[in-house]
Amino acid sequence: MTNKNRPETYYDTYSSAVTAVYQYVEDNGYKIDEDDWFRRVTLGGKPKAGETKTSWGIGLSKNGKELRKCLRIDVYRIQMPDYTNDRFELNWYIS
Repeated sequence: MTNKNRPETYYDTYSSAVTAVYQYVEDNGYKIDEDDWFRRVTLGGKPKAGETKTSWGIGLSKNGKELRKCLRIDVYRIQMPDYTNDRFELNWYIS
């Protein structure tokens, strides 16, 4: 995978963080298992302040072949001092 247009680390919303990973992975030739994505990323909503939501084992395929590699996403919600505009720290990898 190239580092060109690699997702940033900090986002204003949970949705923008996970969408950035999804788009980057798909733009680099992988296909994300939609059922895994829904169960592990979408269900349960975003993390509460000071907590991390971990979504691991998201299946991947490339060129029509299911891979042994999986996508893991961690999103930590940083509570900001003003309590109004929390930030979301994104960490992810494929292994």
